Amino acid sequence: MLKKLTLLFFLTPILASGQDLKFYEVNGTVLTRKQFLKKQYSALNLSFSFQEGRTIATRLIKRKNTGLLPAEKLQEIYQALRTVAGTNLSGKLLIINYDPGTHPERGLSNTDRSWIRMKLEAYQKSLKQVRNHAQFYIHAASRPIDGKGIIDWMPDPEGIIESSFFKHNYPWGSYVIIHPDGSFLTFFREYHLAVVVKHARKMARQKK
Repeated sequence: MLKKLTLLFFLTPILASGQDLKFYEVNGTVLTRKQFLKKQYSALNLSFSFQEGRTIATRLIKRKNTGLLPAEKLQEIYQALRTVAGTNLSGKLLIINYDPGTHPERGLSNTDRSWIRMKLEAYQKSLKQVRNHAQFYIHAASRPIDGKGIIDWMPDPEGIIESSFFKHNYPWGSYVIIHPDGSFLTFFREYHLAVVVKHARKMARQKK
């Protein structure tokens, strides 16, 4: 059982002293420290650490993930977002930029407001290439974002986005794209907006 779960994206348990260390692959296979470090610093992976008895264990997580939501969960998400959006989302591809609220608008903002506006306008223009979609900017309800400003952030309705896709606090935002058929793609931690559009265009071409 995982106890005292702690995310450590920048510091690994190598810095710990007086405790045993253990390293795991994404699938749970045990790695040597050398193998782990090589994989950890890949752009494809993140890592999180947890206490396992007297041992500090660290496991890799894939940054990009795909899956299929159960019909009940899919309906629950669409209903929650339809309520906050006040519009019909039936058949629409959902694009959700998610911020954990610990780094205000990081990745979709900057201290320069003109820079924020420029990036946002370019992103929204690119999204016109994605047919029949709905865009949401959502932050963790328990950790409000300071200075919402240009981006229309809204709290996670009933925490459903966090509990369904972002159970760990990945720094600087993540995103999820959900197809009406229940298939989804998530990407954890800092990302390029152009990549969101690329993934959304590909998913929008899927047949229900």
